[in-house]
Amino acid sequence: MSEEEQKEEKKPPSGWDTFKKWIPLIVIVIVAFTAYFLGLHKYLTFDNLKRYHDTLTSYSQEYPVLSVIVYMGLYFLGTVFILPEMAIITLLGGMLFPFPLSVIYTIFPATLGACIIFLVAETAIGKYIAQKASGLLKKMQTGFQRDATNYMLFLRLVPLFPFWLVNIAPAIFNVRLWSYTWTTFVGIIPGTAVFCYVGHSLNSVFENNEDFSIEAVLTSKVVIALIALGVIIIVPVLIKYIKNRKKKEDD
Repeated sequence: MSEEEQKEEKKPPSGWDTFKKWIPLIVIVIVAFTAYFLGLHKYLTFDNLKRYHDTLTSYSQEYPVLSVIVYMGLYFLGTVFILPEMAIITLLGGMLFPFPLSVIYTIFPATLGACIIFLVAETAIGKYIAQKASGLLKKMQTGFQRDATNYMLFLRLVPLFPFWLVNIAPAIFNVRLWSYTWTTFVGIIPGTAVFCYVGHSLNSVFENNEDFSIEAVLTSKVVIALIALGVIIIVPVLIKYIKNRKKKEDD
C-alpha cells in the first residue's frame, strides 16, 4: 500500500461526510415538528373514529386492497415520524380490517418503521449518546449490556418506556439490527392484538350507538386469551434469562 493510500485511509471524515449522516435525522425531526405544529395529530381522536366510522368502513369494503396499502403506509410514516397518536391508528386498523388480519397489517409497518428509526439513530447519534448516557438511558444501557436480546423482548412486551425511545435506544447501545428486528416484531404482537381487538369491537359499539366501555369489549375470555399469548412469548425469554444468569453465577 502506497503512502498516499495510507493517508487517505487515515484522513478524518470531512464536514460534509459528517453532515450527511445527520440528514435523515434532521428530515425526521423537521417533518415531525411540522406535523405537530400543523395540528395533524388533533384529527386522530376517538371522537373522529366514531364520527367517520361509516365513511371509513364503507371505503375499506369498496377498496379493500387500497385500504390496506394506505393503512400500512400511514402506520409506517407515523412510526418513522414519531406520531404521538399511534394508538388511535391501531384502533382504526382494528376497526377497518378483520381480526387478526389487522394485527398483521399493523406489526409489519410498525417493525419496518422502527428499523428505519434504528438505522437513522445508529448512523447519526449512536456513538455520541452512548458516551453521554445517564439517568434513564444509563439504566437501559446496563440492560442491553447484560443481555440485549432478552432485554429488547422485555421492553417490547412490557411498555415501561415510550415506543419511540425503545426504537432509538438499541441503536445507541450497539444492538444488532437482526436482533432488534425480530424482537420488535415478536414483542409488539400482544399489545397490538389488544388494540386491534378493541378497534374491531368498536364497530358494533358505533353501529348500535352504544356507550363505549373497555369492560364490555375486553371480556374475561378475551383477557385470558391475550394474557396466554403474552405468556407464550415471554416464558421462553424468562427461561433463557434464568439459564444465562445461573451460568454467569457458576462461572
